[in-house]
Amino acid sequence: MDEPTNHLDTGSRRKLYDFIESSRATMLIVSHDRTLLNLLPYTCELERSKITLYGGNYDFYKEQKEIALAALQNQLGEKEKELRLARKVAREALEQKNKSSVREEKSSIKKGIPRIMMGAMKEHAENSTVKLKGVHDEKMGSISSSISDIQSALPDMRQMKTDFNSPDLHFGKILITVKDMNFGYGPGCLWKEPLNLQIRSGDRIQFSGNNGSGKTTLLKLILGELEPTEGSIERADFKFVYIDQEYSIVQPHLTVFEQLEKYNLFAKPEHELKMILSRFLFPAATWDKTCYKLSGGEKMRLTICCLMVSNSTPDIFILDEPTNNLDIQSVNIITAAIKDYNGTMLLVSHDLYFVKEIKINRVVELF
Repeated sequence: MDEPTNHLDTGSRRKLYDFIESSRATMLIVSHDRTLLNLLPYTCELERSKITLYGGNYDFYKEQKEIALAALQNQLGEKEKELRLARKVAREALEQKNKSSVREEKSSIKKGIPRIMMGAMKEHAENSTVKLKGVHDEKMGSISSSISDIQSALPDMRQMKTDFNSPDLHFGKILITVKDMNFGYGPGCLWKEPLNLQIRSGDRIQFSGNNGSGKTTLLKLILGELEPTEGSIERADFKFVYIDQEYSIVQPHLTVFEQLEKYNLFAKPEHELKMILSRFLFPAATWDKTCYKLSGGEKMRLTICCLMVSNSTPDIFILDEPTNNLDIQSVNIITAAIKDYNGTMLLVSHDLYFVKEIKINRVVELF
């Protein structure tokens, strides 16, 4: 099975999970659905040069990776400490050697040693210093190489830190009030019963329901892109960011750098924009890449870059199936970016693991 749950609603996913748990067939499953991966007794991690087998489900694999990461970070700390010590020892040894050479030269002058012999002694001292420096440089080079190896083994997302500020709205402010609302694209309405709903600042709400139940339509009504067929919806003033599964914030005709520059509302210098891109795994070779060539994970990272550069924290994050086309590393990145965000969040997602991690505190079921 290759990404079998990508476009399934919650009910369909549960049927698939039940089948996987009850079946005695051999299964090979490629998936970023961590709920599904937790049903499986083995996990294989594919990398460019190897495949590693873990004797447990996704949570077991994740725990083992965290243990390995902690060990690498400890090794890195020890090696950095060792390098600092080696530099200190090298510096002190060379200082001591130079002082000794100066003393020997003064002593030779007092003893009246011929200049030709003093020259030979000075050359010998210099050669000895070069040799000593070479020994220390070799040792420091070996430690530096070990540090580079450890750093390259650490996951890239260590560098990616977001700093969304708290929204300006006070907690609990009424942002949206829905009264007896319904909507229809033709004859009849989407929902069996009209919706009554109030959304306040600080709410973290998941809109749940089967495919076709009108979740995305409800988001469009909330944003004012559609108007109700029945009832009413009242909206306060608020800033929002809408992120869908295609990350449509990213314009396909722009280059990566042009996309980021479009959100540079405070005229940050070019070198600072490029530093942010590098931090989010966009090296110099990708800056002129056209955005339509980006993967789902790259579009997601570029979206976060744009939000950080604009320095305008939204009052509401609206997320419409944001993990559908992402691999697990990318899901972890967006999870880390938004789970500590203090504002209002409206989410449409069938990814139960993601819903749990970003601390949704209210579920609205659509029928």
